[in-house]
Amino acid sequence: DRTRFADTETVIERIKKIHSETSREKLLETPIDHLRISSRLYRILKACEIKTAGDIIEMDHTKFLSFPGVGHISLEELKNALSSIGLNFKPRLNVSNR
Repeated sequence: DRTRFADTETVIERIKKIHSETSREKLLETPIDHLRISSRLYRILKACEIKTAGDIIEMDHTKFLSFPGVGHISLEELKNALSSIGLNFKPRLNVSNR
């Protein structure tokens, strides 16, 4: 019967993982107009054809900072907006083969 309890824990952990992954996918589909960002940053993202939170997450900081009119204050604003919905805009290295 202890085995049954262990199996139940395993099933619960699997369900939690699936739910977590599904929730993250939904968050990544969040349109940028649902983010708490300034109209200025919204217009910049829209002009750069960024449509969802997932589009932002796929970028590295260097690419984001290369957009016209974007600086470190915009980066912080975007990080805070993503954090408020449970996502992180983490720096990634843009490595090129040389």
